[in-house]
Amino acid sequence: MMGTEMFKQKITKETKRESALTAPTDRSGKPSFSLFPFVRILLLVSVLLSFGIPHSTFGITNYPSWWTSRNVINTNATTNDYAAVNAGQLKWFATNAYEELKANLPGGAGANVENTVKSFSATNNYYAVNLGQLKNLASNFYVRLIAEGYTNTYPWTSTTTTDDVDYAAANIGQIKNVFSFDLTKDTDGDGLANWVETGTGIYVSPYDTGTSPTNSDSDGDGINDGAEVDIRTDPNNSDTNKPTVVIKYPANNSEQVRIP
Repeated sequence: MMGTEMFKQKITKETKRESALTAPTDRSGKPSFSLFPFVRILLLVSVLLSFGIPHSTFGITNYPSWWTSRNVINTNATTNDYAAVNAGQLKWFATNAYEELKANLPGGAGANVENTVKSFSATNNYYAVNLGQLKNLASNFYVRLIAEGYTNTYPWTSTTTTDDVDYAAANIGQIKNVFSFDLTKDTDGDGLANWVETGTGIYVSPYDTGTSPTNSDSDGDGINDGAEVDIRTDPNNSDTNKPTVVIKYPANNSEQVRIP
């Protein structure tokens, strides 16, 4: 992979007026993406707003931790979330998002994301990016996030074509929202990330614990949910006794080994 410093054009810090993306998709749900040069920026902010692309508030306290730990954003700069995104900014954000998936998503980022990021060049970083290109790149990340149960949808509409404006210029607020996933956030401090605490009350696996993301001891037995997952007891059941496996040997069952 090329050195990330070649396109490390940091995104600025958030403010209370920052925007979030709910961008439309094209007819196939996966528009064509290529970081080729644009002769012009196709549409400005006023046009984006006139097409009804919603923007939600994304406050400074809602940062995914990896944005700062990986130096994705510059927290000392002035925010301008309605400014157009360029290719270098998109590549920088995507490269760090790839590293985050690789480190914290079961099964890693996947071959499609890895190959896409490794294909980035150090050229054409100041060219504009449109919504179709942003969605096509981000869709590879969401295929992995959906597969592992982090979410069940894309952060843009995918069931209608009436709001598609894929040739409109993407803005910084939209790219922030697309890459706002947080695989390590742990609201209740129990050692389990919020996204694995699915709140169903049924333990399936360490990545679908059924526990509450806002209650560190979902079954009220005095042992926090993360600890119960570690010791292989059900964090949704206050009965903490582990089953006992009895192995009898030899053929006459004269001796036994009990494994708690």
